[in-house]
Amino acid sequence: MSDPSQILRGKPPYETTRDDFLIPHIAMKHVSPYEWADSNDFERVLMGCLDYEPSRRPPIHEVDGRLRQAAAGIFNLPIHADIEREFMQEDKRNLAGKIPSEQLRAPEGHPLSPYKGTYKGLVCIQQISIPDPRALSDSIRSLKRQIRLWRRLVHPNIETLYGWVLSPGTEPVVSFISAWHAHRDVVGYLHQHPATNRRRMVYNIALGLCYLHSKGIVHADIRPGNIVIGDGGNPRLRGFQFSYDRLDEPLLFDIHHDLNPRFGSPELVNGLIKIPNRASDVWAFGCVTVEILVGEPPYSCFPGVQSVIAKCFTYPSDHRISVNEVRDTFKSWLAAEWEVSYEGMVTDLPIP
Repeated sequence: MSDPSQILRGKPPYETTRDDFLIPHIAMKHVSPYEWADSNDFERVLMGCLDYEPSRRPPIHEVDGRLRQAAAGIFNLPIHADIEREFMQEDKRNLAGKIPSEQLRAPEGHPLSPYKGTYKGLVCIQQISIPDPRALSDSIRSLKRQIRLWRRLVHPNIETLYGWVLSPGTEPVVSFISAWHAHRDVVGYLHQHPATNRRRMVYNIALGLCYLHSKGIVHADIRPGNIVIGDGGNPRLRGFQFSYDRLDEPLLFDIHHDLNPRFGSPELVNGLIKIPNRASDVWAFGCVTVEILVGEPPYSCFPGVQSVIAKCFTYPSDHRISVNEVRDTFKSWLAAEWEVSYEGMVTDLPIP
């Protein structure tokens, strides 16, 4: 199907690629010929014409009908129908109509935080916006991967997914419906229940992680906020936004942009590996374990270390902290903690 987007935008497909011989290789990676940020309804119709999968490109009479709807300002449903079809390929438990519509509005001021709802009892509702609704866009592929992995996880130390709902509206939003647990953070739970058997808790978290790894799944984001507490103090792993298996890896930008550096393994933080793996899962598990048993977060002996590490990931790069600033900051911490000078050549730093 020829590309009408060139007529609307006055730009050829793959404009930033100067060598035409590279275009087939780029297209094979499911890269769109155009950037679709801030697209209008008319252009959204054209997104379907550029679907990587031929079977999912609409016939021209459907394109004509959708363009007429877009011109009349009534185009909405087809995009939602396309997204629903994509998600149904991974999990047929579409709970549309089973969750009261008023519950699909996140509490004001907390649009991305999990909140309580009802569906055959109390449930947890986690909403995620979909900035790019095209089939096989990065947003859709990431959500499909999360649904595909989470739906098949059945274990007493894994939070249970019940299904999903695509909320109505101009901007598509998917809501994941999972089991509700009153304590959404293991650290908060321990503050309220200091007499908890912490060794048993650590053991149960290890069971959940063992289960994931036995299924060939890397969690990729183990931290206290992704461990909820169920009945009887039983911990359950959640937060599968970056989880992956051999069939599909997460997006590098999302990984490095959103992961908490405090729980990142050295090889991940310093760039020796591009995405988390089983070994970095174990590192993060170790950090969480120490926080549960000792009551202190990783690197708590270095006040403000998280903010310094976070500055290493600042974007754009001209706002990023210099390595000299990092060195000097750590030098002052080392001198305060162990009363040694930089010339003292401290080679063995403490574990987190």
